[in-house]
Amino acid sequence: MKVKLLILVLVQFILNSTASKAQWNNIGPGKWWTLLDDVHFVNSSTGFATGLQSLIRTTDGGATWDSLSALPLGSTYSKVYFIDANTGFASSDNGVIYKTTDGGDTWSSATAQNACYVSEIDFFNSATGLAASNKQCSVDGIIYKTTDGGVSWVEKSLPSFSGILYDVQCLDNNIAYTTGYGGSFYKTTDAGETWTDLLINNGIPALNCLYFLDENTGWVAGDDSTLLFTQDGGVSWTHQTVGTAFDIFDISFVNSSTGYVIGTEVNTNTGIILKTTDGGQTWVSEYNQFDVLVAMSITPDNTVFVASGLGYVLKNSSIQSIDAINGEANYSLYPNPFVNKATFEFDNSNMDNHSLTIYDAQGQVVRILNGITSDNIDIERAEFNSGMYLFQLRNDKEIRAAGKMIVR
Repeated sequence: MKVKLLILVLVQFILNSTASKAQWNNIGPGKWWTLLDDVHFVNSSTGFATGLQSLIRTTDGGATWDSLSALPLGSTYSKVYFIDANTGFASSDNGVIYKTTDGGDTWSSATAQNACYVSEIDFFNSATGLAASNKQCSVDGIIYKTTDGGVSWVEKSLPSFSGILYDVQCLDNNIAYTTGYGGSFYKTTDAGETWTDLLINNGIPALNCLYFLDENTGWVAGDDSTLLFTQDGGVSWTHQTVGTAFDIFDISFVNSSTGYVIGTEVNTNTGIILKTTDGGQTWVSEYNQFDVLVAMSITPDNTVFVASGLGYVLKNSSIQSIDAINGEANYSLYPNPFVNKATFEFDNSNMDNHSLTIYDAQGQVVRILNGITSDNIDIERAEFNSGMYLFQLRNDKEIRAAGKMIVR
């Protein structure tokens, strides 16, 4: 028991010391023809990204990617959104919204009449969803609604000239928000049938993105480091300072305290990722280097993925504290230390899909073992130098185990 306690204390110390040094790893694909516009992950394993003449998919957390060739070639796909691992949507630059029900293997199409560039898609449920766009490639924003699961899309009127709309989010109780150019901001309480104009400020720059935790609490963000916070559903706003000059292209929150903004300082092509743990009062830089960051996706287990316009996806691979393990599994790793091979066994009576991520002592990802549906897996020595490593076991919902292994 004393030895076990010592190991737990040591692992806790290492995990806590590395948790403050978030690691953003390039998980590919890194091809010029995949210049990306958007990314959406259903869980930590299955994700999709859109870009120049391409829609790509991974089912192993980004270790490998394949191109979904069933979609027409020659189009730029601006947005991708999946309800679950099978049912999803992708929009092209000519107003066509494609739907798949088999995880991207095959697609059907529906044209949103008069639409040009579809900037966002979101759904209330499997049948009812909204899409934000601009009308006939003009500066006039437009909203489309579907009530048949994306088979058809119908234009919905806004009460005033909106400017181009860049984002839309569907919440519970038929409430949704949309925002865009020049501080435009609209709210619906009847699933998009009618909209109320809640213009934030005529002099404000483009609002590129929004994120609401519920009907009342949310943020909008945009050009020139603009970040605004509301607690009354957009009736009034408070400015929050990010401390860095850049255009914010996406925002998302894990809970009321922890969130991320991503974007680009366009004059220097510097990609920036900031994180807050106090609801946006203060922000800490986690990524600042030559890049063009355009979109973000956070999975149910709080893994963060960011799309780069340079053709790859970044993944937040920082190790979480032992205290974050919310589904602790009984496990064994033997032998440990090991020379050639170790076997990891754990309780998986329901045959759930798991991934095992192995880090070095500095918190860098060394290997990810995906698609674990049995209750054991062999870890071969080949990829590892002698030394101490840390591991996390996850399923699609939670971290189930974390610990230490030593390679002789």
